[in-house]
Amino acid sequence: ARNALATAAPDEAVRVRPALDQLIVLASDRSLPEGPGMLLALLPGLADRALRRPPAPRRLDAILAERSAWLSTLDTTTQAALAILPAGVASDLPLGLRFISHASGALGGDGASIQPLPADAPEWLAARWRTLAGGSPPEGGMPPPPASQVARGQVLPVIETLMRGAGLEPLAAVRLRAAITDRTLGGDEVQRRQDAAGPRESRLTGLILALDGLADLAPPSGQLRSSDPGVDEAMRAVSRAAEALGDVTGRRQGNAVDAMVLRDPLAFALACLAHSRLNRLAAPGLGREPWRIPEPGAGEFVRLAPFAQLLSGDAAASELIWLHDDAVLPPAHALAAALAMREVREDARQRLGGEARPADDPDWTLTARLRCYTLPLELLDGRPRKREVGGSLPAAGP
Repeated sequence: ARNALATAAPDEAVRVRPALDQLIVLASDRSLPEGPGMLLALLPGLADRALRRPPAPRRLDAILAERSAWLSTLDTTTQAALAILPAGVASDLPLGLRFISHASGALGGDGASIQPLPADAPEWLAARWRTLAGGSPPEGGMPPPPASQVARGQVLPVIETLMRGAGLEPLAAVRLRAAITDRTLGGDEVQRRQDAAGPRESRLTGLILALDGLADLAPPSGQLRSSDPGVDEAMRAVSRAAEALGDVTGRRQGNAVDAMVLRDPLAFALACLAHSRLNRLAAPGLGREPWRIPEPGAGEFVRLAPFAQLLSGDAAASELIWLHDDAVLPPAHALAAALAMREVREDARQRLGGEARPADDPDWTLTARLRCYTLPLELLDGRPRKREVGGSLPAAGP
């Protein structure tokens, strides 16, 4: 099983499963004392496989399916190890294994699911558990594991690999996103977290929420009516939030040198998306106007040249989301930027008389498959949709 794992290609999770299944059957024989250790030894490699960056651009749906399959294999192996742990083992080991299974579900493992928080979980583990379920991390940061856990550390490296793979930086932005899902928090607390999240995440979140509010008002016809309640305010909210990122319309005499749209590909894409949707939804006389989409890498947007392909609006642009370092542009943010520009370019094509082609529409459901903990990117799906009473996002997990 170890050799099969070491030599497996990224798309060969299914090929590895028979060898792992054989090992699980062998290890389940309780007369074999080495059984739990044999399974535990495979967990670091499985976690690394599940969250490893693709070596080259490929179809995104295939990559996400492979990631899901590896996470499923990690979950299966973890559950098998948990089932055969000998009596009297220290409690931190089964708790750690239960966390790995929980994380496999939270990150999209096929057949894996988010688990309820155990009542006896220590706070360092409980904080991580709640965060991956969509809850709020501690304001002071993640509590470090105790020295004893670091020393024994059979599963701690796997836990930390999964936490890194979730993309939880900056943690203040994770707290803001969690606040948006928590319907028990008042507006003052949400605003406090938005102020603490930092300029980038705060402004991007503000525009995403404004666009989400606009989508709530969009009728099936695709045009807003001036008599609709709240239409004017919803459109002004989108305009204000987009202007906080900078200008992509050419109305101003250039942007400030530090404007986010000049240097941040996601800010650029969302500002373009906001202007495109406002134009598309506005009835004649409500602000519809001709607009030429600015080219990333040209003119004042020259600093976006490294992201020109990602922002091209091409159907294959989503294959490029892992090309940039996470510290520069996390994959989930890159995906949202690619989808936004896909929608913008397709809308521009139709404005010039092109026929609507559903196959060319961006697949916003991908933002739910590649989970983002720092921004509520799934709210960017602009299609009219039914809402749960009390909020736009599903409630946070346990």
